[in-house]
Amino acid sequence: MIKIAQIDRRTARSRTPVQAYQKALDAAPGRSKTTNAELQFQIGDAYESANDFDKAVEEYIKVPYIYSKQLPWVVKSYLRIAKIYENKEDWDKALTAYSKVVELKVDESKFAHERILWIAENRNKK
Repeated sequence: MIKIAQIDRRTARSRTPVQAYQKALDAAPGRSKTTNAELQFQIGDAYESANDFDKAVEEYIKVPYIYSKQLPWVVKSYLRIAKIYENKEDWDKALTAYSKVVELKVDESKFAHERILWIAENRNKK
């Protein structure tokens, strides 16, 4: 299922990868080294690639809530959410997502802190 989703993403068929990732997520654990957190992230990524940003955020936010112990995927999800909100100039939501990364005290926290400072300095200049 995962390989089908990856192929479909390259051919720009947005719904098929989501369905394939969802099917893999719903399946019983097997020999795949892909975690459910990664599958959930990939669903968000597929929606983001299809420019369905609201649905992407909806899927990304599931990662920290359902798979909170999968820290790398939690961090990646929060950073994607923050980027989407920054692109929409929804500064408060972007700040919230970046703050979550800072609170996790991971390597990416420095980057998130820098983005928070940039937003604080530049949000009213546009």
